[in-house]
Amino acid sequence: AEVVLYDSLVSEALLNTLPKHAQRVYVGKRAGKHSMPQAAISDLLVKYAQQGFKVVRLKGGDPSIFARINEEANALSEHNINFAIVPGVTTACAASAYTGIPLTARDVARSVTFLTAQFADPNKLPNWHNYTYVQGSNNPTLVVYMGLGRLNALSTGLQSVGWPKTTPIALIENATTNQQKIITSTLEKITSESAVHTLTGPTLIMVGEVINHQMAISPALLQCSNV
Repeated sequence: AEVVLYDSLVSEALLNTLPKHAQRVYVGKRAGKHSMPQAAISDLLVKYAQQGFKVVRLKGGDPSIFARINEEANALSEHNINFAIVPGVTTACAASAYTGIPLTARDVARSVTFLTAQFADPNKLPNWHNYTYVQGSNNPTLVVYMGLGRLNALSTGLQSVGWPKTTPIALIENATTNQQKIITSTLEKITSESAVHTLTGPTLIMVGEVINHQMAISPALLQCSNV
């Protein structure tokens, strides 16, 4: 890499592994903070590529899940710029491994649904009827990306389509890092948990009975350098 455009979910430890000669360009977007418009990011990719640089667009998680990959790819295609996509580990899978909360479990949840609480229109909310709870059925685990700022709407929205108020919910801040924090509660009580107001980092939300099946993992084993 000669130019690396990276976002706010890329850790400092990962940035430290970049080639010393590589130019770093921060293009992060965080809810509630000043962000670079998506069109500007796409323009930068095109600009550096047209200058002949080897460009890497470095994202947190997997680039194909809620990362606007199509918009950036379309910009490159429109200018006949060749590109490839390197698969990553999406946050839901990584958080599951580092917390021990399974995404699916036999007779509890046979499927998992990823959804985002953030849209291009900041006033838009998910269509809750798409996630209607089916009584007596094997409901999916819901994994919500970028939902911390809309936690109250998430709680009330799911309850409005039948999810029991006692449904377990977990908030996972800074997943897979040494600063990882987990807060568990129920849909009814999560917004009143005082610890929620201390969360400032990227936070993933998991909803469903799988939270009651959390495994007793030893996260330190995942940090070993000699495996």
